[in-house]
Amino acid sequence: MFLIEFVCAFVLVIVLCLFLGPLFISMGIVAHAGGRHIHNGSIPLVGGSAMILALAISEFLIVKTDSFDMHFYALLFLSAIPVFLVSLLDDRYEVHPLMRLTVQAFSVLISMRVLGFEISYIGTNELQMPLGIWATPFTVVTGLFFINAFNMSDGIDGQCGSVAIIAFLFLALNAPPTVAHIATLIIAALLGFLCLNYPFSGQLSLRAKINATKVFMGDSGSATLGMLYFCLFILACQESMWESLNFFGGRAITELNFYECWYFAFLPLVDALHTVALRLIRRQNPLQGGLDHFHHALLYARFAPKEALLRSIFISIIFFILGSLVVTADLGGLFNGSVFLVSLILFSAYKAHLFHKTTT
Repeated sequence: MFLIEFVCAFVLVIVLCLFLGPLFISMGIVAHAGGRHIHNGSIPLVGGSAMILALAISEFLIVKTDSFDMHFYALLFLSAIPVFLVSLLDDRYEVHPLMRLTVQAFSVLISMRVLGFEISYIGTNELQMPLGIWATPFTVVTGLFFINAFNMSDGIDGQCGSVAIIAFLFLALNAPPTVAHIATLIIAALLGFLCLNYPFSGQLSLRAKINATKVFMGDSGSATLGMLYFCLFILACQESMWESLNFFGGRAITELNFYECWYFAFLPLVDALHTVALRLIRRQNPLQGGLDHFHHALLYARFAPKEALLRSIFISIIFFILGSLVVTADLGGLFNGSVFLVSLILFSAYKAHLFHKTTT
């Protein structure tokens, strides 16, 4: 049954992109060349809508799912709907950043309420600092960061989809079954999207074979992916909740800590943290789009878009492997914190080096 869902999600994304693409072009939901957009022509921003529709159809209409799972999936997607809708509007009308943040915060609050999660402490199991009354605002701010980090990573063909697959793959392999199930379906939808977005060439290009136009994910896709990853990773860490509902079925599940998530979504999260910090230091608006992301640094350093994409994927895979080893070995919070700081410093230095190459 699950294989049917996986294939349905994969195929439906392709079909929906092809079907809805001309409609989005006629409605003006497109990315025009120039400015922050590194491409030629006008590309329909249909990928996000196609993925959300494909996930909903394959999960709720095609295959009958366990009643609790169905309830969980419905709550998860409903809580992400405000992020999706405001991002879709932003794809068309350029919604004011403060309005976007307000709706995104509302969406995170809804998810906290209906799915029952909250970040209640900072630190690890060995060293915890309870947040108390600050737990809710801290969770909301963290959710906003995830949403916009994934959105910022969508800058060159194939990047956001590829790094998102790597991020959700860890959940698909290690999370409780209900979370792993939806993470795997999201991977299927992303693979379908990449068939029409990834810069394949020659015999590998499905888009060329069927004479289809390229499609982009749009903010409606990247921001919604950030929201879903944030919710699913937190829920995967709440092992006691899943145990009480007998979802483990007696099998051992890796004990996860939310503060380990950066390994598996390294590029979106660390690049966003570095970019926002630099903008604040320079007294720039951190909410406005810019040309100061990691993929821009690679392009400015005269790497071709495909080379830039492959470097981004390589870095993400390295940290996926490192994170898997760290989680399995349970090396403790001090080690994780040290690795994070060293990785942030090295990443910042490499990014600065890439930008420096453009001036020499």
